[in-house]
Amino acid sequence: MKKTIAILLVAVLALSSVFAGFSLSGEANVSLTGDIDGKTLGFKNGDNKVKVTIEGATAEKVNEGEIYAGIKASLTIKDIKSEDSNTYGLVAKEVKIKEAYITDGNWKLSILEAAKTPTFAKGWETLKNDKDEDKAVVLTPVVGDGVPGVTFEMAGWTAGVGLKADFEGNTGKNVMLSVKTPEFDFDAVKVQAGAGFTNNAGKRNVGFGAKAAYATDAFSATVGADAVVDVKASKFDAAVSANVAIAPVTVDAVFATKTTLLEKVKTYVDRAYAGKGDKENYLSAKVVTDLNSFDVPVKLTVVALDLLKDQYFDVEAATVVKDVNLTVFGGYQISNSKLHAVVAADYTVEKVGKIYGALDLAGVNAVDTLNVKVGVENTTLVAGATLKTEYKSGNLLKSVIGTVTTSAQIKF
Repeated sequence: MKKTIAILLVAVLALSSVFAGFSLSGEANVSLTGDIDGKTLGFKNGDNKVKVTIEGATAEKVNEGEIYAGIKASLTIKDIKSEDSNTYGLVAKEVKIKEAYITDGNWKLSILEAAKTPTFAKGWETLKNDKDEDKAVVLTPVVGDGVPGVTFEMAGWTAGVGLKADFEGNTGKNVMLSVKTPEFDFDAVKVQAGAGFTNNAGKRNVGFGAKAAYATDAFSATVGADAVVDVKASKFDAAVSANVAIAPVTVDAVFATKTTLLEKVKTYVDRAYAGKGDKENYLSAKVVTDLNSFDVPVKLTVVALDLLKDQYFDVEAATVVKDVNLTVFGGYQISNSKLHAVVAADYTVEKVGKIYGALDLAGVNAVDTLNVKVGVENTTLVAGATLKTEYKSGNLLKSVIGTVTTSAQIKF
Protein backbone atom coordinates (compact mmCIF):
# COMPACT_ATOMS: atom_id res chain seq x y z
CA MET A 1 0.00 0.00 0.00
CA LYS A 2 2.88 2.36 0.81
CA LYS A 3 4.34 1.67 -2.62
CA THR A 4 1.01 2.58 -4.24
CA ILE A 5 0.92 5.88 -2.37
CA ALA A 6 4.52 6.63 -3.36
CA ILE A 7 3.77 6.03 -7.06
CA LEU A 8 0.72 8.27 -6.90
CA LEU A 9 2.65 10.99 -5.13
CA VAL A 10 5.39 10.89 -7.77
CA ALA A 11 2.74 11.19 -10.48
CA VAL A 12 1.13 14.18 -8.80
CA LEU A 13 4.47 15.86 -8.14
CA ALA A 14 5.36 15.44 -11.81
CA LEU A 15 2.08 17.05 -12.82
CA SER A 16 2.59 19.85 -10.32
CA SER A 17 5.86 20.79 -12.05
CA VAL A 18 3.73 21.75 -15.06
CA PHE A 19 0.56 22.90 -13.29
CA ALA A 20 0.61 25.36 -10.40
CA GLY A 21 -1.68 24.93 -7.43
CA PHE A 22 -0.31 21.72 -5.92
CA SER A 23 -1.11 21.13 -2.26
CA LEU A 24 -0.63 18.33 0.23
CA SER A 25 -2.74 18.28 3.37
CA GLY A 26 -4.12 15.92 5.93
CA GLU A 27 -5.60 15.56 9.34
CA ALA A 28 -6.07 13.06 12.12
CA ASN A 29 -8.20 13.44 15.19
CA VAL A 30 -9.53 11.57 18.16
CA SER A 31 -12.13 12.58 20.72
CA LEU A 32 -13.36 11.25 24.03
CA THR A 33 -17.04 11.99 24.51
CA GLY A 34 -19.16 11.48 27.57
CA ASP A 35 -22.92 11.55 26.94
CA ILE A 36 -24.39 12.51 30.29
CA ASP A 37 -27.97 11.67 29.30
CA GLY A 38 -27.17 8.38 27.57
CA LYS A 39 -24.60 7.45 30.23
CA THR A 40 -22.00 6.47 27.66
CA LEU A 41 -18.28 7.19 27.41
CA GLY A 42 -16.02 6.34 24.52
CA PHE A 43 -13.32 7.28 22.05
CA LYS A 44 -14.11 8.20 18.46
CA ASN A 45 -11.65 8.59 15.61
CA GLY A 46 -12.59 11.24 13.11
CA ASP A 47 -12.19 11.42 9.35
CA ASN A 48 -8.45 10.68 9.33
CA LYS A 49 -7.05 11.21 5.87
CA VAL A 50 -4.24 12.47 3.69
CA LYS A 51 -5.10 14.50 0.62
CA VAL A 52 -3.19 15.54 -2.45
CA THR A 53 -4.95 18.15 -4.54
CA ILE A 54 -4.23 20.12 -7.68
CA GLU A 55 -6.98 22.70 -7.40
CA GLY A 56 -7.79 24.91 -10.36
CA ALA A 57 -4.31 24.46 -11.82
CA THR A 58 -3.74 26.26 -15.12
CA ALA A 59 -1.09 25.96 -17.81
CA GLU A 60 -0.72 28.24 -20.83
CA LYS A 61 1.02 27.70 -24.16
CA VAL A 62 1.78 30.69 -26.38
CA ASN A 63 3.16 30.67 -29.93
CA GLU A 64 5.63 33.20 -31.35
CA GLY A 65 4.95 36.02 -33.82
CA GLU A 66 3.54 39.55 -33.97
CA ILE A 67 0.05 38.05 -34.03
CA TYR A 68 0.03 34.76 -32.17
CA ALA A 69 -2.29 32.10 -30.83
CA GLY A 70 -2.47 30.87 -27.27
CA ILE A 71 -4.32 28.29 -25.26
CA LYS A 72 -5.03 27.83 -21.55
CA ALA A 73 -5.87 24.46 -20.02
CA SER A 74 -6.97 23.74 -16.48
CA LEU A 75 -6.58 20.60 -14.40
CA THR A 76 -8.24 19.78 -11.10
CA ILE A 77 -7.31 16.55 -9.33
CA LYS A 78 -9.03 15.29 -6.18
CA ASP A 79 -7.51 13.40 -4.50
CA ILE A 80 -5.34 10.76 -2.93
CA LYS A 81 -6.97 9.96 0.39
CA SER A 82 -7.38 7.29 2.98
CA GLU A 83 -10.57 6.92 4.97
CA ASP A 84 -12.22 4.12 6.94
CA SER A 85 -12.15 1.89 3.85
CA ASN A 86 -8.35 2.28 3.61
CA THR A 87 -8.67 2.84 -0.12
CA TYR A 88 -6.43 5.10 -2.15
CA GLY A 89 -7.10 6.71 -5.48
CA LEU A 90 -6.23 9.54 -7.84
CA VAL A 91 -9.33 11.14 -9.30
CA ALA A 92 -9.25 13.62 -12.19
CA LYS A 93 -12.16 15.87 -11.38
CA GLU A 94 -11.90 18.15 -14.39
CA VAL A 95 -9.58 18.60 -17.34
CA LYS A 96 -10.61 21.22 -19.88
CA ILE A 97 -9.46 24.01 -22.16
CA LYS A 98 -10.37 27.28 -20.45
CA GLU A 99 -9.43 29.64 -23.25
CA ALA A 100 -8.15 29.58 -26.84
CA TYR A 101 -7.33 32.93 -28.38
CA ILE A 102 -5.58 35.01 -31.04
CA THR A 103 -3.89 38.26 -30.02
CA ASP A 104 -1.15 40.78 -30.70
CA GLY A 105 -1.00 41.92 -27.08
CA ASN A 106 -3.35 44.88 -27.60
CA TRP A 107 -6.48 42.99 -28.64
CA LYS A 108 -7.71 39.44 -28.12
CA LEU A 109 -10.13 37.20 -30.00
CA SER A 110 -11.30 34.21 -27.91
CA ILE A 111 -12.79 31.39 -29.97
CA LEU A 112 -14.44 29.05 -27.46
CA GLU A 113 -17.69 30.83 -26.59
CA ALA A 114 -19.42 34.18 -26.68
CA ALA A 115 -19.32 36.47 -23.65
CA LYS A 116 -22.68 36.52 -21.87
CA THR A 117 -24.56 39.69 -21.03
CA PRO A 118 -22.80 41.48 -18.13
CA THR A 119 -24.64 42.14 -14.86
CA PHE A 120 -23.88 44.81 -12.26
CA ALA A 121 -26.40 44.47 -9.39
CA LYS A 122 -24.82 42.31 -6.67
CA GLY A 123 -26.24 41.06 -3.40
CA TRP A 124 -24.31 41.51 -0.15
CA GLU A 125 -25.48 38.27 1.49
CA THR A 126 -23.02 35.68 2.79
CA LEU A 127 -23.46 31.98 2.14
CA LYS A 128 -23.86 29.59 5.03
CA ASN A 129 -20.87 27.48 3.92
CA ASP A 130 -18.39 29.94 5.47
CA LYS A 131 -16.63 30.65 2.19
CA ASP A 132 -17.43 34.36 2.54
CA GLU A 133 -18.64 34.55 -1.03
CA ASP A 134 -20.84 37.42 -2.16
CA LYS A 135 -24.20 36.15 -3.32
CA ALA A 136 -24.99 37.73 -6.68
CA VAL A 137 -28.53 38.63 -7.58
CA VAL A 138 -29.69 36.25 -10.30
CA LEU A 139 -32.19 37.60 -12.81
CA THR A 140 -33.97 35.58 -15.47
CA PRO A 141 -30.98 34.76 -17.71
CA VAL A 142 -30.60 36.91 -20.78
CA VAL A 143 -28.37 34.28 -22.35
CA GLY A 144 -27.41 30.79 -21.23
CA ASP A 145 -23.78 29.98 -20.56
CA GLY A 146 -21.61 28.21 -23.07
CA VAL A 147 -23.14 29.48 -26.32
CA PRO A 148 -20.69 28.70 -29.16
CA GLY A 149 -19.20 31.88 -30.56
CA VAL A 150 -16.36 34.37 -30.24
CA THR A 151 -15.43 37.14 -27.81
CA PHE A 152 -13.41 40.21 -28.84
CA GLU A 153 -11.57 42.39 -26.30
CA MET A 154 -9.79 45.68 -27.00
CA ALA A 155 -9.04 48.81 -24.94
CA GLY A 156 -11.29 47.61 -22.12
CA TRP A 157 -14.24 46.87 -24.42
CA THR A 158 -15.67 43.35 -24.62
CA ALA A 159 -18.04 42.11 -27.34
CA GLY A 160 -19.50 38.65 -27.82
CA VAL A 161 -21.24 37.02 -30.80
CA GLY A 162 -22.82 33.59 -30.53
CA LEU A 163 -24.85 31.36 -32.81
CA LYS A 164 -26.27 27.88 -32.41
CA ALA A 165 -28.94 27.08 -35.00
CA ASP A 166 -30.79 24.03 -36.31
CA PHE A 167 -32.51 25.11 -39.53
CA GLU A 168 -34.10 21.72 -40.28
CA GLY A 169 -34.71 20.24 -36.83
CA ASN A 170 -36.96 21.32 -34.00
CA THR A 171 -34.39 22.72 -31.59
CA GLY A 172 -34.61 26.23 -33.04
CA LYS A 173 -31.77 28.70 -32.87
CA ASN A 174 -29.90 30.70 -30.30
CA VAL A 175 -28.42 33.98 -31.49
CA MET A 176 -26.55 36.05 -28.92
CA LEU A 177 -24.91 39.48 -28.91
CA SER A 178 -23.29 41.19 -25.92
CA VAL A 179 -21.13 44.22 -25.19
CA LYS A 180 -19.45 45.64 -22.08
CA THR A 181 -17.74 49.02 -21.87
CA PRO A 182 -14.52 49.81 -20.06
CA GLU A 183 -14.76 51.70 -16.76
CA PHE A 184 -14.96 55.40 -17.59
CA ASP A 185 -13.52 57.82 -15.03
CA PHE A 186 -15.23 61.20 -14.63
CA ASP A 187 -13.26 62.85 -11.82
CA ALA A 188 -14.60 61.15 -8.67
CA VAL A 189 -17.22 59.08 -10.51
CA LYS A 190 -16.50 55.81 -12.33
CA VAL A 191 -19.12 54.40 -14.71
CA GLN A 192 -19.42 51.08 -16.57
CA ALA A 193 -22.27 49.66 -18.64
CA GLY A 194 -23.25 46.66 -20.76
CA ALA A 195 -26.04 45.17 -22.82
CA GLY A 196 -27.04 41.97 -24.59
CA PHE A 197 -29.61 40.36 -26.86
CA THR A 198 -30.63 36.77 -27.45
CA ASN A 199 -33.12 35.01 -29.67
CA ASN A 200 -33.49 31.52 -28.24
CA ALA A 201 -35.97 29.42 -30.25
CA GLY A 202 -38.09 32.50 -30.87
CA LYS A 203 -37.86 33.80 -27.31
CA ARG A 204 -36.22 37.20 -27.56
CA ASN A 205 -34.63 38.80 -24.49
CA VAL A 206 -32.88 42.14 -24.18
CA GLY A 207 -30.70 42.86 -21.17
CA PHE A 208 -28.84 45.98 -20.12
CA GLY A 209 -27.20 47.34 -16.98
CA ALA A 210 -24.77 49.84 -15.52
CA LYS A 211 -22.67 50.58 -12.46
CA ALA A 212 -21.58 53.92 -11.00
CA ALA A 213 -19.12 54.46 -8.16
CA TYR A 214 -18.30 57.68 -6.33
CA ALA A 215 -15.64 58.08 -3.67
CA THR A 216 -14.06 60.83 -1.57
CA ASP A 217 -12.06 60.64 1.64
CA ALA A 218 -15.21 60.87 3.77
CA PHE A 219 -17.88 59.25 1.61
CA SER A 220 -18.27 56.46 -0.94
CA ALA A 221 -21.22 55.03 -2.85
CA THR A 222 -21.65 52.32 -5.48
CA VAL A 223 -24.90 51.65 -7.33
CA GLY A 224 -25.49 48.82 -9.80
CA ALA A 225 -28.62 48.14 -11.85
CA ASP A 226 -29.71 45.44 -14.33
CA ALA A 227 -32.85 44.92 -16.39
CA VAL A 228 -34.18 42.10 -18.55
CA VAL A 229 -36.99 42.48 -21.08
CA ASP A 230 -38.78 39.44 -22.53
CA VAL A 231 -39.89 41.02 -25.82
CA LYS A 232 -42.42 38.37 -26.86
CA ALA A 233 -44.08 38.01 -23.47
CA SER A 234 -43.77 41.71 -22.63
CA LYS A 235 -42.24 40.89 -19.25
CA PHE A 236 -39.75 43.06 -17.39
CA ASP A 237 -37.43 42.14 -14.51
CA ALA A 238 -34.89 44.34 -12.79
CA ALA A 239 -32.43 44.49 -9.91
CA VAL A 240 -30.73 47.35 -8.09
CA SER A 241 -27.99 47.20 -5.46
CA ALA A 242 -26.29 49.94 -3.47
CA ASN A 243 -23.42 50.33 -1.04
CA VAL A 244 -23.04 53.62 0.82
CA ALA A 245 -20.37 54.35 3.41
CA ILE A 246 -20.01 57.46 5.51
CA ALA A 247 -18.07 56.89 8.72
CA PRO A 248 -19.02 55.25 10.97
CA VAL A 249 -22.02 53.83 9.05
CA THR A 250 -22.06 51.45 6.06
CA VAL A 251 -25.31 50.53 4.34
CA ASP A 252 -25.83 47.70 1.83
CA ALA A 253 -29.16 47.12 0.10
CA VAL A 254 -30.50 45.12 -2.83
CA PHE A 255 -33.86 44.78 -4.56
CA ALA A 256 -34.73 42.33 -7.33
CA THR A 257 -38.04 41.52 -8.96
CA LYS A 258 -36.74 37.97 -9.38
CA THR A 259 -33.80 36.27 -7.71
CA THR A 260 -32.57 32.89 -6.47
CA LEU A 261 -30.90 32.12 -3.14
CA LEU A 262 -29.12 28.87 -3.94
CA GLU A 263 -27.97 28.46 -0.34
CA LYS A 264 -29.33 29.48 3.00
CA VAL A 265 -28.12 32.95 3.90
CA LYS A 266 -25.84 33.08 6.91
CA THR A 267 -26.34 36.01 9.24
CA TYR A 268 -24.60 35.83 12.62
CA VAL A 269 -23.83 33.51 15.54
CA ASP A 270 -24.64 30.29 13.66
CA ARG A 271 -28.05 31.61 12.59
CA ALA A 272 -29.11 30.83 9.00
CA TYR A 273 -32.09 32.46 7.32
CA ALA A 274 -34.37 29.67 6.07
CA GLY A 275 -35.53 31.48 2.93
CA LYS A 276 -33.63 29.36 0.43
CA GLY A 277 -35.10 29.18 -3.11
CA ASP A 278 -36.62 31.39 -5.80
CA LYS A 279 -37.78 34.81 -4.70
CA GLU A 280 -39.93 37.52 -6.23
CA ASN A 281 -39.71 41.17 -5.19
CA TYR A 282 -36.79 40.41 -2.91
CA LEU A 283 -35.59 43.31 -0.76
CA SER A 284 -32.82 43.09 1.82
CA ALA A 285 -30.52 45.46 3.67
CA LYS A 286 -27.62 45.53 6.13
CA VAL A 287 -26.46 48.45 8.26
CA VAL A 288 -23.13 48.35 10.10
CA THR A 289 -22.20 51.04 12.63
CA ASP A 290 -18.65 50.91 13.96
CA LEU A 291 -18.32 53.20 16.95
CA ASN A 292 -14.66 52.39 17.56
CA SER A 293 -13.72 55.54 15.66
CA PHE A 294 -15.41 57.47 18.52
CA ASP A 295 -13.50 55.46 21.14
CA VAL A 296 -16.65 53.46 21.88
CA PRO A 297 -15.70 49.77 21.53
CA VAL A 298 -18.96 48.61 19.98
CA LYS A 299 -19.82 47.41 16.49
CA LEU A 300 -23.53 47.17 15.66
CA THR A 301 -24.89 45.17 12.73
CA VAL A 302 -28.55 45.24 11.74
CA VAL A 303 -29.84 42.86 9.03
CA ALA A 304 -33.21 42.74 7.27
CA LEU A 305 -33.82 39.91 4.78
CA ASP A 306 -36.74 39.44 2.37
CA LEU A 307 -38.56 42.45 3.77
CA LEU A 308 -41.61 41.98 1.55
CA LYS A 309 -42.27 38.30 2.37
CA ASP A 310 -40.46 36.32 5.10
CA GLN A 311 -39.37 39.47 6.95
CA TYR A 312 -36.36 38.23 8.88
CA PHE A 313 -34.50 40.69 11.13
CA ASP A 314 -31.48 40.39 13.37
CA VAL A 315 -29.26 42.68 15.42
CA GLU A 316 -25.74 41.95 16.63
CA ALA A 317 -23.62 43.99 19.03
CA ALA A 318 -19.94 43.08 19.35
CA THR A 319 -17.55 44.63 21.85
CA VAL A 320 -14.33 43.98 23.77
CA VAL A 321 -14.36 44.45 27.56
CA LYS A 322 -11.01 43.95 29.30
CA ASP A 323 -9.80 41.60 26.53
CA VAL A 324 -13.05 39.62 26.59
CA ASN A 325 -14.75 39.43 23.18
CA LEU A 326 -18.47 39.74 23.84
CA THR A 327 -21.29 39.28 21.31
CA VAL A 328 -24.99 39.75 21.91
CA PHE A 329 -27.36 38.70 19.15
CA GLY A 330 -31.11 38.60 18.54
CA GLY A 331 -33.09 37.51 15.48
CA TYR A 332 -36.75 37.15 14.56
CA GLN A 333 -38.57 35.93 11.44
CA ILE A 334 -42.12 37.25 11.15
CA SER A 335 -43.34 34.71 8.57
CA ASN A 336 -42.86 31.72 10.93
CA SER A 337 -42.66 33.50 14.31
CA LYS A 338 -39.19 32.05 15.00
CA LEU A 339 -36.94 33.88 17.43
CA HIS A 340 -33.31 33.37 18.29
CA ALA A 341 -31.01 35.05 20.83
CA VAL A 342 -27.39 34.39 21.75
CA VAL A 343 -24.89 35.74 24.25
CA ALA A 344 -21.34 34.61 23.45
CA ALA A 345 -17.94 35.43 24.92
CA ASP A 346 -14.35 34.32 24.60
CA TYR A 347 -11.09 35.19 26.35
CA THR A 348 -7.55 34.07 25.54
CA VAL A 349 -5.20 33.15 28.38
CA GLU A 350 -1.51 32.75 27.62
CA LYS A 351 -0.39 29.09 27.64
CA VAL A 352 -3.95 27.98 28.33
CA GLY A 353 -5.74 28.98 25.14
CA LYS A 354 -9.09 30.44 24.22
CA ILE A 355 -11.83 30.02 26.80
CA TYR A 356 -15.26 30.47 25.29
CA GLY A 357 -18.93 30.10 26.08
CA ALA A 358 -22.38 30.80 24.64
CA LEU A 359 -25.96 30.88 25.86
CA ASP A 360 -28.42 30.14 23.04
CA LEU A 361 -32.20 30.72 23.21
CA ALA A 362 -34.66 29.88 20.44
CA GLY A 363 -38.29 29.06 19.83
CA VAL A 364 -41.54 29.77 18.03
CA ASN A 365 -43.53 32.65 19.57
CA ALA A 366 -41.79 31.95 22.87
CA VAL A 367 -38.51 30.44 24.06
CA ASP A 368 -38.70 26.64 23.98
CA THR A 369 -35.01 25.77 23.51
CA LEU A 370 -32.10 26.61 25.79
CA ASN A 371 -28.58 25.47 24.88
CA VAL A 372 -25.27 26.17 26.57
CA LYS A 373 -21.76 25.70 25.22
CA VAL A 374 -18.47 26.23 27.11
CA GLY A 375 -14.98 25.11 26.29
CA VAL A 376 -11.27 25.74 26.07
CA GLU A 377 -9.18 25.44 22.90
CA ASN A 378 -5.40 25.51 22.59
CA THR A 379 -3.38 25.74 19.35
CA THR A 380 0.01 26.76 20.80
CA LEU A 381 0.84 24.08 23.37
CA VAL A 382 1.65 21.51 20.68
CA ALA A 383 2.80 22.83 17.29
CA GLY A 384 0.42 21.71 14.56
CA ALA A 385 -2.21 20.36 16.95
CA THR A 386 -5.49 21.67 18.32
CA LEU A 387 -6.40 20.47 21.80
CA LYS A 388 -9.96 21.09 22.91
CA THR A 389 -12.35 20.33 25.73
CA GLU A 390 -15.99 21.34 25.31
CA TYR A 391 -19.29 20.92 27.09
CA LYS A 392 -22.33 21.24 24.85
CA SER A 393 -25.78 20.85 26.31
CA GLY A 394 -28.94 19.60 24.71
CA ASN A 395 -32.17 21.47 25.32
CA LEU A 396 -31.92 22.22 29.02
CA LEU A 397 -35.61 23.16 29.13
CA LYS A 398 -36.34 19.51 28.35
CA SER A 399 -33.70 18.24 30.82
CA VAL A 400 -31.26 17.15 28.09
CA ILE A 401 -27.94 17.68 29.87
CA GLY A 402 -25.68 17.08 26.86
CA THR A 403 -22.12 15.89 26.30
CA VAL A 404 -18.53 16.59 27.31
CA THR A 405 -15.91 16.06 24.60
CA THR A 406 -12.11 16.19 24.81
CA SER A 407 -10.35 16.04 21.46
CA ALA A 408 -6.98 16.32 19.76
CA GLN A 409 -6.65 17.21 16.09
CA ILE A 410 -3.45 17.19 14.06
CA LYS A 411 -3.35 18.95 10.70
CA PHE A 412 -0.65 19.43 8.12
